[in-house]
Amino acid sequence: MKTGLLCVTAVLLFNIGIITNLNAIEILGDPLVFDPDLRIWGADLGIGFRGVRMFPDLDTILWFYIGGGYENIGYFRTPDGRLYDGDEPGYDPETSPYYWRAGGRFDVGMAQGLIWNDKINKNGLEYFLFYRLRFNMHMQEEDSASPQLMYEISRDDEDGSLQNSIFTGVSWDDIDNSHPHRFKSGTYAEASAEWGPEFFLNDIFGRADFFRISFLAKAFLPLWDLNPQYPVNVLSMYLGVNIRLDYAFGSYLPLNVLNTFGGRKSIGGLGFALRGYEDYRYDAPFKVVANIELRTNLPAVILPNLIPGILVFFDSGYYDFIDVNEKGLLFSAGAGIYITLLDVSSLVFYTYFPLSQERVTGGYWVPFALQLGFHF
Repeated sequence: MKTGLLCVTAVLLFNIGIITNLNAIEILGDPLVFDPDLRIWGADLGIGFRGVRMFPDLDTILWFYIGGGYENIGYFRTPDGRLYDGDEPGYDPETSPYYWRAGGRFDVGMAQGLIWNDKINKNGLEYFLFYRLRFNMHMQEEDSASPQLMYEISRDDEDGSLQNSIFTGVSWDDIDNSHPHRFKSGTYAEASAEWGPEFFLNDIFGRADFFRISFLAKAFLPLWDLNPQYPVNVLSMYLGVNIRLDYAFGSYLPLNVLNTFGGRKSIGGLGFALRGYEDYRYDAPFKVVANIELRTNLPAVILPNLIPGILVFFDSGYYDFIDVNEKGLLFSAGAGIYITLLDVSSLVFYTYFPLSQERVTGGYWVPFALQLGFHF
């Protein structure tokens, strides 16, 4: 894994540079920052300590993340490795692709500011380095009426995994979330790499030996505000665009790499990122998604940060299994209504239209879906 060794060498050299700058340490007040991430059946919490600055006027944040969840997820592969489309005899498309997974995470690392952003009053350009631990336990249903696809194959991580990795990258943050009318503006970009070699204790439970490269770019543009001077929102509109790319390679790609997009905040893979298709359906080592979304904030309800709204979206994506002749271009569209939840999260009620392929249960319409938090 020459690429991985070069990456680790570069990381070490950068951190040596930080250590040799200890004479520039600055002690700050208000040292704690928090990064919560809520899900329907789980939660993660990041706690950051930024009480010490290694460089003047730039935050140095020591991060600690812990979290977990219990989720019903999918595995959409036939025993011979093809994508499951619901027509394979002997399997029930309602139940065969799904199994329960109990999982947990632990991350520890640091983020070092390289350029300060006065607009958002925090690091703009930032370097980060983390050690990551992921634990997953897959629950087989012994009394299932139809066979589960996950257990029709032979994978080293079919029962779960204990996975260790080193994660590093750089990001640029220019997104302003502080407007009282609750629309966003600005851009965010991130490039990262994750290395989980087998010798890094990745063969104790399950197996992993991978290197992953991930890119993310998103932007928000305010389009209209009916009464910009009013202290609470009356009617406003903004546009959001989100692009992700993920490429993983190595001698053994674990399931939780194949079925996710990497990054500081990893998300479900193409089936999730491309709304309207089944989560985890297109678990390819190379995948790209692009989302465009128009959000309209309606008048605030009772409280200024309790704002309902409506949205419409169009998604496109591409997957390539690389080692087998299986790739595809996908599209979807839909709409939703949402309500912001006191600056903590939001609740979105969707209707989806997968445009390129039928769902495994048939049809090109999902009448109702619920998501905690905006899609991006």
